[in-house]
Amino acid sequence: MREARLDHVGVFVYSPEPGTPAACLPGRVPRELAEERRGRLLTVQQAISWRRNAALVGSELRVLVESRRGRAYLGRGEMDAPEVDGVFRIRPVAGTAIRTGEFARVRVTAAAAYHRDAVPIGDGRPPQRGSPYPGMNQ
Repeated sequence: MREARLDHVGVFVYSPEPGTPAACLPGRVPRELAEERRGRLLTVQQAISWRRNAALVGSELRVLVESRRGRAYLGRGEMDAPEVDGVFRIRPVAGTAIRTGEFARVRVTAAAAYHRDAVPIGDGRPPQRGSPYPGMNQ
C-alpha cells in the first residue's frame, strides 16, 4: 500500500461462503487477528488518502454534483468511483450557480482522508488541465 499509494482502498475481513473451495481451507486466521490486520491496513491507507487529497488544495477541478446535504452539495471528481471513493463537499458562494446532475468547476479549499471541501468557481473558464495529483500522469 505504501508503494502503490492508491487514492482509495476497501479492506474487508474474509467471510467464508458456503459451497466455495476457500470455505473448506484449513488454518483460517482468527477473526480477532483479521480485524486487527484490517485496522492496520486502513490506518496506513487513511494517511495516504489524506496526503493525496491535501495535494489537491488550491486546484481547480471539474466535479459532477450528485446531491445536496444541508447547505452543501456533494459531488465526485473524474478520479472518483461512485459510492465507494471520497466526495467533494461543495459550499455555494454568492454569484455562482450550482445544480445537482450537472458538472461544476470548483476550487479545492481543504481536505481530509475521505473528502475534499471546495467552492464553485463561476468565472466561465474551463478547469485547469493536467493530472489532479502532482507528479502523476493521467
